[in-house]
Amino acid sequence: NSLNNCPYTLSKAGLEIIISCLIKEEGHNKLKFSVVAPGLVDSNMARRIAKIKGYEDYNFYVSEVLNNKILDCQYVAKQCIEVLNRPYDANSFYIDI
Repeated sequence: NSLNNCPYTLSKAGLEIIISCLIKEEGHNKLKFSVVAPGLVDSNMARRIAKIKGYEDYNFYVSEVLNNKILDCQYVAKQCIEVLNRPYDANSFYIDI
């Protein structure tokens, strides 16, 4: 089994590049662009990744392999809302949550 993660990873990188370009080209118009790239989120995809990597026990994978560095879906959603509510900032587009 493989992760078949290339298209997903490329699409995330492509979005970041597009947003960066739009900010440079349209930022003077005070248009607001944002990218939220949370990393690994506790989801079916995370469980699938754990299994593909050979970890049948998802909780072990999260605690021992990831050192509990996995985000809750609700937390990510709240952060997205916060990003949308932030005032315009010409110098920032990438929010690390």
